[in-house]
Amino acid sequence: MGGYWKRLVCSIKESLLELLKKALLDEEKLKTTLCEVEAYLNARPLIFIKTISTNATLCSRFNC
Repeated sequence: MGGYWKRLVCSIKESLLELLKKALLDEEKLKTTLCEVEAYLNARPLIFIKTISTNATLCSRFNC
């Protein structure tokens, strides 16, 4: 479980660095940015599900 959390924290850090660069934000803009990062991370596929045919479908938190 530790590797999962480390990867999640790393993904959040990378996203924030990409979005913010060296910008200073007030509290409202920081909350908005964190919500955007959260939505981005939650929209990523969790796993690929192989079906009987050769098509692969995505399983994310929104469609499983």
